Amino acid sequence: GAWRCRVPDQVQTPARARPVDDSPSSSYARACIEVHSHVDMHARFSSLDDQDEVGFRVYAVLGCISTTPVIRVRVGMYGYRHDIPANWVFDLPPEFGDAVTG
Repeated sequence: GAWRCRVPDQVQTPARARPVDDSPSSSYARACIEVHSHVDMHARFSSLDDQDEVGFRVYAVLGCISTTPVIRVRVGMYGYRHDIPANWVFDLPPEFGDAVTG
């Protein structure tokens, strides 16, 4: 009944991170929320994100972490995507902005 945060083993490049194990029984495949960071770039989903995020789950990207942290959240369903307010999913700390609601 509790939420768990899992960071799967990953193959990482400067532009992308992919799980080593994405089999149906992996923590990655069973995740309902996937979050990644663009560090100090804007909190927006890139074309690579659009290519990678084709499952059925909530996706979030963090941006401007060192200055004014912002999060953008969307729900994805097999290639269809729609931005949603972050507070529909997360209890945000006061210093975090929401890229969707401003």
